[in-house]
Amino acid sequence: MKLVKADNAPGFSRDPTNQAVLSTDISALQAYKAKKRRERQVDDALHDINTLKQEMSDIKGLILQLLEKKNG
Repeated sequence: MKLVKADNAPGFSRDPTNQAVLSTDISALQAYKAKKRRERQVDDALHDINTLKQEMSDIKGLILQLLEKKNG
């Protein structure tokens, strides 16, 4: 497939068979992937934090129940 450079659009080319405009900017693609990877890492970290918060709350509740039974 031979691409034709798009007019007035650096980093883009046109497919002559179907007139699709395609990005040919490899550095932009790498930056996009890096950004998505960082976003995924942040989302994973937030999920882990929320899970830990819930588990700590559960542990606190169990400790309070044990103390109530002991003192009750």
